[in-house]
This record gives sequence, C-alpha cells and structure tokens, in this order.
Amino acid sequence: MVNNVPGDPITMGFTAPIPPITIPAVMIGLADGTQFKAHVPLNVSMRLDAGRGLTRDSHLDAGVILHEYGHGISNRLTGGPAVVTCLNNAEQMGEGWSDWFGITLTTRPSDTPATPRGVGTYVAFQAADGDGTGRRPTRLT
Repeated sequence: MVNNVPGDPITMGFTAPIPPITIPAVMIGLADGTQFKAHVPLNVSMRLDAGRGLTRDSHLDAGVILHEYGHGISNRLTGGPAVVTCLNNAEQMGEGWSDWFGITLTTRPSDTPATPRGVGTYVAFQAADGDGTGRRPTRLT
C-alpha cells in the first residue's frame, strides 16, 4: 500500500476476526511509492519487523476523539487559541476534563457511577474497564 498523502506511513495491522486475515500487507510513504511507481515493473523483497507489533488507529476510538475535542474546551477556551498554556500544570484540568468528556459521552445505559472505564482502551487492546492510555481506569463518582 502507498500512503496517498505526504507524511509517514501508518503501521498496518488487524485484529483477528474469524476466520483470521492471512494476507500480508505493508504501507510505504507517498514519496517512496511515487518512486516505485515510476520504475514499474519492480522486483522487491519485504521483511516483517517483528519489533513493531500491531497498532490500532486512535481515530476509531470514540473515547480518544472525545478526549482530544475536550482539550478545545478545557485548554483552548481558557486562554484563547493563541495562549493555550496560560494555566500551568498545577492550575489546569486539561487532561482530567478531557477524560471526563470521553468517558461521560461514551457511557452505556448499564454503566453505574462505580463502573471502571479507561480512555483509549481500544487503541491499547484492552476491555472497556482497562487502564487504557491512562494510569488507571476512571470512575464517574
């Protein structure tokens, strides 16, 4: 696969559905892909980088998206778009409020105030009650 926009390629991976996907896939950047296309036919060899492991796209995790949009309220509306650092770390609630938005707006009817919920659990390959990208799951109490 060739990335269709400039910038670094993403790490391609999958979660194992039934039956598992067995077709290997690799992505390269637009600049490299353009050079490859200019020299077709092309013979190449690929190797698996076992050290990278699988990753998941955070764009598919509603909690992460809501967390990041929460920064628009918790940080950027505080000092304005040009002064997002007007409050220092001891004064601001940017991460906490952003986590709150992500967790509150993705609750299920069966959740209770004591239900543990992590932010970013999908991208961390965890269940909804996992730690996610934070240090511990959050409760709405």
